[in-house]
Amino acid sequence: MLIVVVALLVWLVLRTTGGDARERRSVESVRGDARDEPPLKILDRRLAEGKISVEDYEQRKQILAGGGERSTDRHATHAIPSA
Repeated sequence: MLIVVVALLVWLVLRTTGGDARERRSVESVRGDARDEPPLKILDRRLAEGKISVEDYEQRKQILAGGGERSTDRHATHAIPSA
């Protein structure tokens, strides 16, 4: 009986303090570590998940390749002032 009480107390402490390492590792493996993932891979994943449109994908891919202009307004045209 004492073993059951001790086991229950250990389980309760682990549950309330977030000490279940297996669960954390499981969540991290599903989520992925964005710091280790290259930007283009993140972009591909976001398109596949439907989080961005094809238009957004192409625009952001061009920016990542260094051939696009960053803008918060897709339809705005900004003139670069001459010095």
